[in-house]
Amino acid sequence: MAASAQDRLYLTSGVSMKTDKHDLAAGETRVHSIDAVRGIALLLGVVLHASMSFLPGPQIWLVDDAQSSVLLSVMFFVIHMLRMLTFFLIAGFVAHAGLNKLGPAAFFKDRLRRIGLPLVLGWLLLFPALMWAGKVPSAYWHISLPAFPLMHLWFLYLLGWFYVALSLLRRFSATRLTHLLLQPWGLILLAAPMCLSLYFQAYWMMWFGIPTPDQSLMPNSAALVSFGSAFLFGWLVQSHPDTLTIWRKGWPRNLAIACACTGYCLAHAGLTPLLMPVPQGGAKLLYAASYSFGAWSWALALIGMAHRFLAAPNATLRYLADASYWMYLVHLPLVVGLQRIVAPFAWPWLLKFLLILAVAFGVMLASYALLVRSTIVGVVLNGRRKA
Repeated sequence: MAASAQDRLYLTSGVSMKTDKHDLAAGETRVHSIDAVRGIALLLGVVLHASMSFLPGPQIWLVDDAQSSVLLSVMFFVIHMLRMLTFFLIAGFVAHAGLNKLGPAAFFKDRLRRIGLPLVLGWLLLFPALMWAGKVPSAYWHISLPAFPLMHLWFLYLLGWFYVALSLLRRFSATRLTHLLLQPWGLILLAAPMCLSLYFQAYWMMWFGIPTPDQSLMPNSAALVSFGSAFLFGWLVQSHPDTLTIWRKGWPRNLAIACACTGYCLAHAGLTPLLMPVPQGGAKLLYAASYSFGAWSWALALIGMAHRFLAAPNATLRYLADASYWMYLVHLPLVVGLQRIVAPFAWPWLLKFLLILAVAFGVMLASYALLVRSTIVGVVLNGRRKA
């Protein structure tokens, strides 16, 4: 089925299909389903980091709780598999719409303010806070370039590189390729670059999927290829008139593929973190292919489900989407500090985990309401002050 006239208007001009009165008054436009998925992806990052002190096996986090949970291990695996690829796909999609709406000069100025400034100021404030919360001795704070502790802010750094590439390729168009990629079997073409990059990644610890590029100013090739291809795909398909309709209609198929691939990966790699690198060979290639198909299927399924069920304006989701950027930026020292507070107590892991989330979300939402939403910080992060 072809997209509606409203769909076509948004996809070619950047004008939202669902625009409420508040949007009209501010001259702002957005697709509510896309906005919801972006916010959910960021907030899932808080949940993911809150679970890491409870992962079974060797210590991989600043805090190692005596209580562990295989259930949280599986949850971590799934969230890590789907979250950032989805985020970068949406980032490319929104970037194209924003460039069409604002024009090159205003768009890149906006990105510099909303991405570059939070990266620099956020790191200067959050890195010492994280080191203090994690009780990391100052002797370990030494930085030797290009090694650099980007922490959870690595996604802003990577986005910056993608925007630089975008400035060079903004007139690039591949209509025929875009049409092929949106077909059901286009998933093969989408997953192939990620699959090959993972397979040829040296010392790849397959349980953790795409290696997080948080320790160096030179991103690893697997992260650069995987997230870069997602950003590029989002950029290309934003102008295709049937994109959102195709994703909405295809979510059941994509969800089934995602679950099947995730099940295979967990059955092969195990339910608990595995730190051993996997040797080259057919088993590694099959796992890389399954992980890549699964990650891409999750991204397409989540966006399609959101456009099916969350397309209408929703005040709660709108507020959380607005708050999610701030919450993700500031959450890590808070979460680590809370993990360290509860670690000595012999409480059930579920009680500790829920307590960490409840306190962290409460503090972050309160700080957003009081310090961000209607202040200059809100202008930097969200583009304007909000009531």
